Amino acid sequence: MLETRVITQQLAREMEEQIPKLMVAARVPGISIALIHESKTSWHRAFGVANAATHEPVTDNTLFEAASLSKPVFAYAVLKMVDRGVLNLDSPLSDFLPEPYVNDERIRQITVRIVLDHTTGFPNWRPKGQPLKIHFSPGEKFSYSGEGYVYLQKAVEQITGEQVDEFLRETVFNPLGMSASSYVWPKHYGQLSSTGHNLAGAPVEKKKWVHANVASSLHTTALDYAKFIVAVINGIGLQPKSNRDMMIPQVNLDEERETDIDEHVTRLSSVLSWGLGWGLENFDQTQYFWHWGNNRTFRSFVIASRDTHTGMVILTNSANGLSIVDEITRIVTGRKHPAISWLSYDQYDSAGMKFISSVLRDGADNAMREYYTAIRKSNTPLPLEKDVNRWSREFLEMEKVEEALKISQWNTMLYPKSWKAYNRIAEAYLIHGDRQLAIQSLNKSLELNPNNFSTLDQLRALKKL
Repeated sequence: MLETRVITQQLAREMEEQIPKLMVAARVPGISIALIHESKTSWHRAFGVANAATHEPVTDNTLFEAASLSKPVFAYAVLKMVDRGVLNLDSPLSDFLPEPYVNDERIRQITVRIVLDHTTGFPNWRPKGQPLKIHFSPGEKFSYSGEGYVYLQKAVEQITGEQVDEFLRETVFNPLGMSASSYVWPKHYGQLSSTGHNLAGAPVEKKKWVHANVASSLHTTALDYAKFIVAVINGIGLQPKSNRDMMIPQVNLDEERETDIDEHVTRLSSVLSWGLGWGLENFDQTQYFWHWGNNRTFRSFVIASRDTHTGMVILTNSANGLSIVDEITRIVTGRKHPAISWLSYDQYDSAGMKFISSVLRDGADNAMREYYTAIRKSNTPLPLEKDVNRWSREFLEMEKVEEALKISQWNTMLYPKSWKAYNRIAEAYLIHGDRQLAIQSLNKSLELNPNNFSTLDQLRALKKL
């Protein structure tokens, strides 16, 4: 990353020129950014509007949903408990709860370490209306899980006798001077908070968290979160052992994708791993720690390094926010980062983003015709199955069910042997009100992947309706 004041001044000019252009290209209404240099916040700016309907500008005091950037803050607080001897990284969390959390003997294998490195065997979130299950032996592989963090939250609340938001205020926010951060929604946030925006750039009603969720409910500013990153860079607040342990790779990531609970690892990465609460990237003889956030209409990203004493916090109020992170990171660090490529979000100028724009403008049928025209004219490759699945999900999230269904149908035509494509179309059929077609699609998914136990659970639940 950048090492001199002169380059930092040049960088500021480039950021102020390029970021507004990227925001327009990607339909991102608002961004707040903080850069860390020589272990302190050296530059920060707010761009755009907090709400596209009211045109209220983003300022340094504007609050954003940090989404999964909530997790590293909680991980840091838990490691402080380890330092005090209240928790042990490798003791079963079930020891601290009065009743079994799930009806599975493997629950006793889940420890603080296994939660923080995302190897619990839990899904990211349990299917709506269904019980939480362990899908593989804890410690076996990486599979990102917010549910794991919620489980650890329950244990921490049992141990401390406090609600977790109060515990985090005492343990992290107050010591680090993070006065603008909270996991629950105080009344005064209404005047300070940004509004999230969907793929089309339209404002979406905010969720106001009454109860803290350590995996996703943090509201903060870029400047406040930068205080936390500075503490992590400098090792503030942790004993030397915990400080080191946080950045020791615990599990290597699948090189090609975020591994699903029902998928096998294809090829382990030599540069990407997960530590205790952080993604780790060992690249060009430098270790970076990083994390991203995705609460649908709020997207965020952090990357920093103890080796260079530098870092970056990006908070956005848009479902398109991560589409410009790669380019902003390249401007700041002078290079592309494998961590961002691994996240596999459509970039602002990609064929995928053009397809989404076409669907929003002209509908799915016309967008698919345009895509095929592009394929014939410029050797544009067919879209990947995972990308089409994601596009369908994003249109479902916008409640554009007809468009999502057409995109899902397209995916099953492109990839007739993909069980995930049939899972997605089942979801679209169900929301559309076509229960029998949803059941048929789930049956097809199971035919293609008989070991897909989460789909089997969905099918059983659906047949009971």
